[in-house]
Amino acid sequence: MHNGLSTKANRLLTKVQATTQLLANVFFPPKPPQTLVPADFQYPEPLPAPPAITISQLHQQVGRLLPYKVSGPDGIPNIVLQKTIDLVEGHLIHIYRAMVRLGVYVDSWREFSTIVL
Repeated sequence: MHNGLSTKANRLLTKVQATTQLLANVFFPPKPPQTLVPADFQYPEPLPAPPAITISQLHQQVGRLLPYKVSGPDGIPNIVLQKTIDLVEGHLIHIYRAMVRLGVYVDSWREFSTIVL
């Protein structure tokens, strides 16, 4: 037995670990050994900069959030954003506009959790 676990618990733990590894391999396969992009590939011209985000767009997006969905890494529940949007819109709009203008994003905002059932 491992760490004082019963044999049955140990077998279950082994199965869970194997399943976890299998899902990780399926969802995150290894990088190809070489790029598949031809060496002489001609990229198109970049798109123009997007227009500035508006307060109306901010309100629309916050309104579309599911109010009681589990909070993300910031821990702020969606319902709090929805109920306080009039108080924080000025701060948020400056943050979002600067992010788009500078092409910089907070690393933690790039994180998400995929729950596999």
